[in-house]
Amino acid sequence: MTDAANVKSGRYISGGAENPPPLSLFSCLVVPLALLTILVINPPHALDLSISHLFFTEGWGWHRSDSFVFWTHTATKFITFSVALAMMASLALRWRKNRSLPRDLTTLREIYVLTAMACGAVLVWWLKRTTGVACPWDLGEFGGTFSLTNPSFSLFPQIGNCWPAGHAGTGFVFFAFYFALRGISRPLVRAAFWFALLFGSFCGFTRVMQGAHFVSHVIATGLIDWLVCAGVYSAFLAWGRRKAFSSMGPYKQPWQWRAFPQRTLILFCAIWWAAVYSLPYLLNSIGLNSTGFQWSASALLALTCLFGALFSACAAFLVGIVQLPTRICGSMLVVLAALSALFLTSAVVPAGPFHWLQAPLFFLASLLPVLLAVCHSTVGIRSWRLQPY
Repeated sequence: MTDAANVKSGRYISGGAENPPPLSLFSCLVVPLALLTILVINPPHALDLSISHLFFTEGWGWHRSDSFVFWTHTATKFITFSVALAMMASLALRWRKNRSLPRDLTTLREIYVLTAMACGAVLVWWLKRTTGVACPWDLGEFGGTFSLTNPSFSLFPQIGNCWPAGHAGTGFVFFAFYFALRGISRPLVRAAFWFALLFGSFCGFTRVMQGAHFVSHVIATGLIDWLVCAGVYSAFLAWGRRKAFSSMGPYKQPWQWRAFPQRTLILFCAIWWAAVYSLPYLLNSIGLNSTGFQWSASALLALTCLFGALFSACAAFLVGIVQLPTRICGSMLVVLAALSALFLTSAVVPAGPFHWLQAPLFFLASLLPVLLAVCHSTVGIRSWRLQPY
């Protein structure tokens, strides 16, 4: 069976010259970075508080349970440390046997995974120390003494040690395996992605249940670890080519801009309009920003129905728009996205000493994904399309 047939069937090829498809710059970098920027500038405090209040009611004592903390916090760290130690031991044994590491893709993958996991852990640890965000159980809303604040970046440690969620990174660092296993087996790649996503979400949400973090802290950690793993992946491919690792020929183009088919463009834009541009309206519609809001089945059902209605309306509108001539369609989508981003920025970015910086960044973060999606779609503005990288 040929290498191509092996890859297609999902078989493992040890160190072979596989040629995985290039990663999409849009989905792997642009969208995660835009979402992270939006979360940093405008954290969903009302949503965070409404969810955390569920775990500070009378009779809920899991955030004070030693056994719950051990099995969801201490034990899960052991999994990540064990995987890292096993990979370090494997590299050490090969070094001892050959007095040098072999120049093959298997070795490069293992070095990459360890480096990406370490970079993600160090960055999250540093941000926790320097962003000055207090934990929920330290806030006045839950009997503490601190106030709720946005992340404020500094070169020096600040009071507050809870943004992003450090323990969620225990699971999200496994995103490194998603990138490392590309070209070996598609089922393994998908399994690695879902394991990292679910394990990181489990680690993060159990800390939310304990009162140590907000939901937005967990989401921010996932985005940070994903971006770190993607960035280190790109750097390691370039490093591997310079160091003349074997079988590096197929990796000459790790990234590219991919053209969006019409259906994908409609789906993405409808989701972005309903989930990002309309988020303040959705939250206000169920009174989530009001004092004393409590989740109920009716509130959750109303929010779900409103989101579904907005998504359906946006999708139907976009289906009609794409029937227009290409330039008219692309121009209308870009103008509508710019107006939506402008209204959203004026509504949610608070006035303050850094408004001159936050407002343009928030505007670009909310506009850029839609703009790039349109420009790289089959209905986009031809003259605005960027060349593949």
